[in-house]
Amino acid sequence: MLPAIKKQIISLMQAALAEIAKERSILDPLPEPHVERPKVVEHGDLATNIAMQLSKAWKANPRELAQVFVEKLMAQTGAQELIASAEIAGPGFINLRLTQKARLQVIGKVFADGNCYGQQAELGKKDADSTSVNWQFVRFALLVMLVPKLAGVIGLLVLPTALMNLIIFSLIAAYSLTYILGKPLQSNSWVVDIAFLITAAYISGTSLIGGPLVIAVAMRHIKPQEFRNTLFVIWWILVSIKLCAFVIAGVDIQLINALWLLPFAAIGHLIGHRFHSQLLQRDSASFYRILGWVLLGTSVVGISQALA
Repeated sequence: MLPAIKKQIISLMQAALAEIAKERSILDPLPEPHVERPKVVEHGDLATNIAMQLSKAWKANPRELAQVFVEKLMAQTGAQELIASAEIAGPGFINLRLTQKARLQVIGKVFADGNCYGQQAELGKKDADSTSVNWQFVRFALLVMLVPKLAGVIGLLVLPTALMNLIIFSLIAAYSLTYILGKPLQSNSWVVDIAFLITAAYISGTSLIGGPLVIAVAMRHIKPQEFRNTLFVIWWILVSIKLCAFVIAGVDIQLINALWLLPFAAIGHLIGHRFHSQLLQRDSASFYRILGWVLLGTSVVGISQALA
């Protein structure tokens, strides 16, 4: 969670409390809402017990107070851009889910900072999990993806090259439109999770562009600071499976030529990472729009060549 986003949400909560207090003629000083990350991922991105905290002093039913608080919170200017939903649980706990826009800001910050993410204090606390891997998600994703991954590799080996290029560049074009329009892929259920992972596995078997589908699922299940390393582990395993399949099938993977290209790939990675970081520091939404247009242009050239 980015400190800036967390502070904005706390500020929105304080404004909502001020409105409720004014309506009820409460003159007591208002406490700062305590916000924390739920222990169970399914409960959302943030949670607060402010309604239960104030119920006794305000002589109100905590669950009813929570309902009023949620209505006031979501009515605040800017709340809809950060908070996708606010749900009441139990006697008056309030669970919040971030919008896709807010999540992209967090993910952009993670990739921009790399291993430095989480080393600075977040509202006075360090995030100790900044470089951790969510192995539970890795196991779940690979269990779903293994068979369709192999099916995709087989398709790559037996289908005509022109057809595979057409499919690959068409998928890139589809991804690019989601970035340009600011409507990234989202998952909201286990059924969609599994469908996305199966599709991503098959696509990654035929190419290496299944990432956006995996990210859409990962957003629901892992913490933002776990993204970088968790997705890298999944990517590394999937690529290893693909290369092993090529070797077994007798495909010439041009190993010596690939090794000669490693220094150039490293230089490209460093340049791209720096450019990426600069864009993200300015405006993550702008970065994804630029990326979308670049991908769309690339895909149009690729499709035209495949159809020629």
